[in-house]
Amino acid sequence: MDCIICNEHTNYFFTKNFNESSDFDKSFYLGSVDYWKCTNCGFVYSKTHKEMSKEKWVELNDQFHHHIENEKYDDSNQPPYLQMAVFINLLYKHNIIEGNILDFGAGYGTLNQILTKYFNIQIDLFDEFIVNKNANYINLNSDTLYSNILTSAVFEHITERKHIDRINDIVNEGGAMFIHTLICENVPMNPNWFYLLPVHTAFFTNKSMSILMKQWGYKSSLYCPEAKTWLLLKKEISNIIEKINEELQHNYLIRKMDFVDYWKTF
Repeated sequence: MDCIICNEHTNYFFTKNFNESSDFDKSFYLGSVDYWKCTNCGFVYSKTHKEMSKEKWVELNDQFHHHIENEKYDDSNQPPYLQMAVFINLLYKHNIIEGNILDFGAGYGTLNQILTKYFNIQIDLFDEFIVNKNANYINLNSDTLYSNILTSAVFEHITERKHIDRINDIVNEGGAMFIHTLICENVPMNPNWFYLLPVHTAFFTNKSMSILMKQWGYKSSLYCPEAKTWLLLKKEISNIIEKINEELQHNYLIRKMDFVDYWKTF
């Protein structure tokens, strides 16, 4: 099978048996999950999840996220919503981003709640799997475009290339994309790796993200370590980043005319 990022060949990587893992993993009855790796860009995906029926995949997502939201399972795996909100607010203040934001895969709308309450910033929400009766979700049309698309803990859940292409297609001509997921130099060949959760199906490397970024036409990127979030931009970034870091007396933002390969190991 060819890699969905660079179209090069993929090989079997390793297998994880969830029923022999933690009590949490056992509760989802996944059994053995096979992971495959691209020989070129290092992208790793779950062949087992890719071949899963849509009905089972939807049910698995619902069970998993309901468990996390309502039983407070291991909050260390939750996105750093407050830090992400601070990051977004700073970008607006310095006109690095403009226009509206769509939170694609918004979950229960936690980020929007924080942005609205503490920063007076409202964003639109969309999610195919989760519905929170206390949040307002939008319906996406084929011609819907946004200045900024935000994905928080989304990229690690894809099973086909069309899923992320669909996200990018919503970004307008001069827009930007936020990505919060785990990206490192090489995915470890380790069935006990902490990021192998029951609903995590795709694992990106710095090289695979650099390739993807160029395919989509983004020219530069920012990374905020506190928010653990990248921003891909279709424009070059001015020296405003250095001025912000000087003002904060901290390397709060890292910029690069490519993908910011911040994490080397995990």
